[in-house]
Amino acid sequence: MKALLSPEISVANYLVGVRERLVVTAKDSSANTNPNRKDMIPLRVKSDSGAQTEIILTETGMNTGIFTGMLRLTPNKKLYAGDFEVMAGDLIELTYEPKRLVKTSTHRKEFSKTVEVGAWDPSLWLIRNSMMSMIPLS
Repeated sequence: MKALLSPEISVANYLVGVRERLVVTAKDSSANTNPNRKDMIPLRVKSDSGAQTEIILTETGMNTGIFTGMLRLTPNKKLYAGDFEVMAGDLIELTYEPKRLVKTSTHRKEFSKTVEVGAWDPSLWLIRNSMMSMIPLS
């Protein structure tokens, strides 16, 4: 049996744009309840502007204890149904509460990570920069 480690949450970027996908990874060996299938765990999501939801993270493989999921962000839920509505400047709080408590030095029951929503769309920034590099400087 694997040793139980303190759960943790990680994200690829701590600053995201309002039309990006937020990829979330959680590591929790105690949530690997069945070594013969991919388990799932819930993750609470809320923003400063009042939106809240729950997403399901799926184990990356059988018996890994590593879970991943994705959340699409939008500035207007009416236009993009199913996405998580955020505003530029929001802080998104991702919270995971393990079913089994793991004894740690802090004895926390929940594990959180905060992500900031920028006032820009990083994908547009990359397109702009790549186009600017094609313009000759004279």
